[in-house]
Amino acid sequence: MSNLRRIREVNWAEIEAEEARLLRQLTPQEGIRHFLEVQAMLEPQYRATETLFRPQREAHLTELQSRLARFQAARDKAMDMNKLIESVLDLQKRLDEAGIPSVLIGGLAVSAWGEPRGTRDVDLKVLLKREDAQRLLDLLGADFVPLHADPLQAIRRNGVLFVHNQLGVRIDLLLADTDFDEAAIRRGRSIELDLDRVALDFPELRIVGGHLGWPWHDEAIALAWKHANVWIDTSAHVPKHYPPEFVHFMKTFGKDKVCFATDYPLLQWERVLAEVDGLDLGPEVKQRFLHDNAVRAFNLKV
Repeated sequence: MSNLRRIREVNWAEIEAEEARLLRQLTPQEGIRHFLEVQAMLEPQYRATETLFRPQREAHLTELQSRLARFQAARDKAMDMNKLIESVLDLQKRLDEAGIPSVLIGGLAVSAWGEPRGTRDVDLKVLLKREDAQRLLDLLGADFVPLHADPLQAIRRNGVLFVHNQLGVRIDLLLADTDFDEAAIRRGRSIELDLDRVALDFPELRIVGGHLGWPWHDEAIALAWKHANVWIDTSAHVPKHYPPEFVHFMKTFGKDKVCFATDYPLLQWERVLAEVDGLDLGPEVKQRFLHDNAVRAFNLKV
């Protein structure tokens, strides 16, 4: 016990300071020499305990690899911004059609107007009162699964409703309970997301612009050429009406950036494929257009 008491009473701060002072006095060559001496001194002990501790170390490494895999899976899910944005557009369209104003808040709103922020859910402020709880639940219907045991009571008591939609995205709906909330919603306005900024802020996000980007196909070409994570598809446009500059892009510096699409059944396969043959793309470009580019853009396992 006396030895333990003496160890506890040592001023470890002074010892660490003295060790730091001595280390600073060493030249790089002396430091390397001391390290090799310690390594040589401990090598027999390492070898003696190799068999004893190998299974434990391998088990720890296996667990570490498993945890890293779970972390990567969670990260991939968190970074699926397409689902978040699609969820916002779908729900706000439903609210608008019902005559219910709403405004996007939280991480997505911050990313649109300021510094990007990692987020895994959608936050909406909705211009409804707590007595409108049943109306909100009826509007959401079976497409949204409440996370509360009693969603009606949660809205009436707390003015909030947490749900999951069919894409698996969590959406937090907050009712406008104060004059400030109402003023914030009234001030809200619809904006177009700056795709250039989104592509820069979220380089892991795969973005496919539909319908050739028409009538802004020149801007779409510029974005697809600039960003490795941006592609363009040809949905709802027949090949014979592709703009000449778009066809040039497909054949030359954008041959890896355009994905074939029809918007079926709006356009039938037979007609579109026959007109693709008339574009004179060449076998390599045609293969990329009809297959390879979509595999890369959507990260398909084929």
